[in-house]
Amino acid sequence: MKIIIFIFLFASTVFGYEQSYIKIAKTSSKDKLLSLNSKFAEIGVPVKYSYTDAKYLIYAGPYNDEESAKEGLEIIKTYFPGAFIVKNEDAQRVVKQKNTQSKSSSSRGDDNFFVGLDLGYSNSTSNHIGKEGSVVAEAPYEDFGSYGLDLGYEFRNGIFCTLGYSQTVNGDIIMDNIYLTLNYKFLTYYNFSPYFGLFVGNSYLKWNMYPIENPTSFDDQSTSILTGAQFGVSYPINDEISISLAYRVAAMDHVSKLEIPSSSSELHHKRLDNIFFGIQYKF
Repeated sequence: MKIIIFIFLFASTVFGYEQSYIKIAKTSSKDKLLSLNSKFAEIGVPVKYSYTDAKYLIYAGPYNDEESAKEGLEIIKTYFPGAFIVKNEDAQRVVKQKNTQSKSSSSRGDDNFFVGLDLGYSNSTSNHIGKEGSVVAEAPYEDFGSYGLDLGYEFRNGIFCTLGYSQTVNGDIIMDNIYLTLNYKFLTYYNFSPYFGLFVGNSYLKWNMYPIENPTSFDDQSTSILTGAQFGVSYPINDEISISLAYRVAAMDHVSKLEIPSSSSELHHKRLDNIFFGIQYKF
């Protein structure tokens, strides 16, 4: 009889405990969700999430017994002090939301528009090519200050695109660029999200001063197709604001023809390098 009672108590203890989860956090930012996933993978915590009312609800689990749930909670509270255990019916609701609301979330969409401001340093070297006779022209400054504005859209699969405008200025030259970019954001590591992109657009160059005194003629304006690539990393400050640091290289073909009596030459700008710091706001 005692053996039967013991078996009954043991079975009720082992099999009577329903699955539980640990509720960790909620966020409306996919970047934040990816960064949290990276942290959970680092500490070895299994993660599930549901999507409801434009928010990701993030859980750890499931845990099949009370002891493992408490051990998991102890680890998670080191990083997320507000975490707590969700049991029984709530745990089943999490599983259902995971399976059913993923479809509705794709139809409702958690994609984000964003605007950005970039400030940076640019460098563009010029080549002076003689065509006839001898022309001694003063080389323009190679260093530029720059700023840029972007309007973008980020998809759920890591792809984002932007429409951008930038201007680089020094004492000799103003260069205005307008372009479209297509980018891919890689997995988040410790809240940092590296990305790579390509862009194409149009560049407009204007000289502020002549590179030589009293030229017979000088093309002080030029337009060119602009193509290039960019590499960067972004970091979320909160659900709406993130910052980034990036390097951008652009190829172009600006040509400015210069003539003096019995001589002519051309000034070429074919490359623009830019290092910039950016801030983005999602809406």
